[in-house]
Formats: sequence, C-alpha cells, structure tokens
Amino acid sequence: MSTGAPQRPVGDTNESDLIEDAAAVSASSLERAAAGAWSGAVDLMRHRLANTQQLLGPEHPETVDCLTYLGSLFYDLGIFDEAALCFRRAYAIQAKVLGVDHVSTRGTLGSLVDVLAQLDDIGSAEPLLWKELAIAEKEDGPSHADLHPLLVCLSECVYVRRQFDQAVGLLERALAIIRAHEGDDSEDAIATLERIRRIRSEGGSATQSIEGEGYRESGRAGKVPC
Repeated sequence: MSTGAPQRPVGDTNESDLIEDAAAVSASSLERAAAGAWSGAVDLMRHRLANTQQLLGPEHPETVDCLTYLGSLFYDLGIFDEAALCFRRAYAIQAKVLGVDHVSTRGTLGSLVDVLAQLDDIGSAEPLLWKELAIAEKEDGPSHADLHPLLVCLSECVYVRRQFDQAVGLLERALAIIRAHEGDDSEDAIATLERIRRIRSEGGSATQSIEGEGYRESGRAGKVPC
C-alpha cells in the first residue's frame, strides 16, 4: 500500500533519513485528517509506527511520537479504546526513558486520563489522577493554579466511590486555590462552594456532576466530570 509519502530503500537509510521520512508521512497524514479522510490518515500513521518500531526501535522518541499522534487520531474519531492503548504505550515508554516528572510524560499522562474519562473508566482514571497530582505538586508546588482541575476530577472519582468526606476535602483544597488565583466571587469559586454545600447537606446523595457548574475550563472532558 502506498503511503503517499516518499520512501527510501531500507539499505540506503540512516536515522536522520528515517526521521525525515517519518515527518513526511506525518504531514501527509495530517493533510488527510484535515480533509476528512480519517481512514487514510490512520493507515498512514499505522504504517509509520510499524516502520519506526522496526528500524529505530520500540523506545525511540519517533516511536513515541507515532503512538501519541495515532492516539490523537483515534480520540478525534471517537475510538477511545484504541486511543487508550496508544497513550498507555507512549506513557510507559516515556516514564521509563524520560522519567515520570518530564513534561512530555506528564502531557501523555493527561491525554490518557482524558481518554479514560471518555470511556467512563473511573477505576483506571483515579490512580492516574493521583499520580498526576503528586507529580504536579512536586514540580509546580501545592498551591499552583493547575492543581484545581486535578482536585476537582479526583473529588468526583472518590464521590462515585461514596467517599464523601474525602470528596469534600479535595474540593475545599480546590476552592482555596481558586480563591487565591481568581478571587472569592469567581464563577469557579461559587460553583465549587455550592458543590461542597450540596454534598454536605444531602449526605453525598447529590448526583448532578460538576460539568456545567463552572468547570467548562477545567481542561478535562468526558463522562467523568473533569
């Protein structure tokens, strides 16, 4: 099958040539995706992934790039189980080669959490969120603004498990961060305070998700209201 991008004979290639060819394949795939030819875009990226793994190795940065790009294509297509597989593989490689604190590893972990949210896989998403929170606290500090959406997501995960006191504690911490960065009267602060009051007053029986209550900008989307 022709990929639509120029290919060199294997015997004539070196690593820089292979990376150059991979970039051409990615560009061609991006063009097809932009034109709505999603099947062709996926086929091109699968071809690039197979070649990269064979010629450069399963843990090469180009292999990771293929996996994350392919995962993004599957995500856009709504094929979340395949997207999760790609992001899991990419994250495992990055955690081993770059370390869990590396910015690229953290980005892939966030993508994986987003996919798991789309799959409504709270059981798999929650431990990853705790891991992401620990890394963010270490790298950015315990009061950084970016911790707010993580705390909100985690509060909903533990709420589903009926750990209401823990859910309130996470939301109270998120509220303190929001107030410090956005003020007491911000939309997020008001929504978070209302959520805390609702859980407390109803003994954890509230079922309305945070989504639509001021968390549209939380950076998370999907069935898990993050």
